[in-house]
Amino acid sequence: MLGEVRDIYQMPVFFSSGYELSDAQIEHVKNLQYGHNEGNSMSLSMDVMRDPIFRPLSNYVDNCVAEYVHDNIGIAHSVEFHISSSWSNINKPGEYHHRHRHKNSIVNGVISLTEGNVLSFASDVLNIFPDWTFPYFKQTKYSDDRDYDIQMNKGDMVLFSSQMIHYVKKNTRTEDRISLGFNTMVGGEILMHTPNKLNMMVH
Repeated sequence: MLGEVRDIYQMPVFFSSGYELSDAQIEHVKNLQYGHNEGNSMSLSMDVMRDPIFRPLSNYVDNCVAEYVHDNIGIAHSVEFHISSSWSNINKPGEYHHRHRHKNSIVNGVISLTEGNVLSFASDVLNIFPDWTFPYFKQTKYSDDRDYDIQMNKGDMVLFSSQMIHYVKKNTRTEDRISLGFNTMVGGEILMHTPNKLNMMVH
């Protein structure tokens, strides 16, 4: 097994730790061109992990995504998940990453390139019964209204459903917070919410 699945609210989130990133890979990310993003800086390239220097990391990600969606969630092996875009973010001291979700993806991933990073998930958009509101007499992981933080160190990776709103709180450290993010798309036969099927092709 490459990682473990943790339940955050009612959602399965995959966590793996300890991938050995090289100094050359980290320097490569630092030396990319960056543009302004809401709260921080984001690489201009959206294909960062296609660079040959990241080929071993991309293979590792592919294997982790397969373990997450096939072995843990149970999606058929005939459906293949592939990295469709990838980028890097830098949060300097005092910077943050705004709350957002990815509508152009199915599984998202974040890889920490520095120590002491925190990835936060917002609870307010997750509801087991989305069309109903119930009073709760106690707080559980299924009814908790507090956001959930995952502590991440260098080489740690988190995979999660693209519908989950996530963000990064203000960087209170004296060092930059650096991470890689990626989207995935699928290839294979997909069942729609109708009797129709959709065949997706990934090139």
